[in-house]
Amino acid sequence: NAFANEYTVDFWVRWMGRTGYYDLNLCYNGSMTPWLAIQVMENELRVNSAPNSFNQAVTFTFSSSTWNHIAIVKKGTNLLAFIDGVLKATWNFPYTIGSTYT
Repeated sequence: NAFANEYTVDFWVRWMGRTGYYDLNLCYNGSMTPWLAIQVMENELRVNSAPNSFNQAVTFTFSSSTWNHIAIVKKGTNLLAFIDGVLKATWNFPYTIGSTYT
């Protein structure tokens, strides 16, 4: 499994005043449950893993005039959240993607 131990998910985002959040879901199972979901809200970056009951957030104010680089890095048993190259959070995340997720 390519996502078993270490990986990086990164993207750019610019808040456009939307109500709610932008959602990036990775690795679905047969019932369309995302294994890892990254959500960007106006004042928050949230990371969820539904099958692992993992739900963590970082407070950060996104601006409509600025593009921000987001990187979520899985290294060993940690999940690290970077915004614009700055480490904002480190969480214990010993999970690997199960065989039912693609």
